[in-house]
Amino acid sequence: MKLSKGNPPRSHHEIFLKQPRSEVDTKTKGRIKMKKILITSALLVGGCAFNPIADLRVSKEANLYQRDLTECRGLAEEASGAFDRIYGTYAYKKMVMKCLSGRGHSIINDI
Repeated sequence: MKLSKGNPPRSHHEIFLKQPRSEVDTKTKGRIKMKKILITSALLVGGCAFNPIADLRVSKEANLYQRDLTECRGLAEEASGAFDRIYGTYAYKKMVMKCLSGRGHSIINDI
């Protein structure tokens, strides 16, 4: 792209990259959108990956741990909402751990 005396550059992109403004803006918007997708994906995967660590040797009913975990997750989701479950908020994790402890399981990890 040639810059003429009558048309001053609209942005520093045109000077250094010699690309029209709209082309640079399109690339920038694409990069921003990709970053948002990656961050959202990481949050979703991270939130769903919450697994309390239980010491099953000292748990009263170790054979019922998986059932209790599923039920406690459901109860915590009802109490806090799907948003909290997806993003693994402090309140959701605390409710799951409290529920499991109340059912006799020894939870050893911190929030």
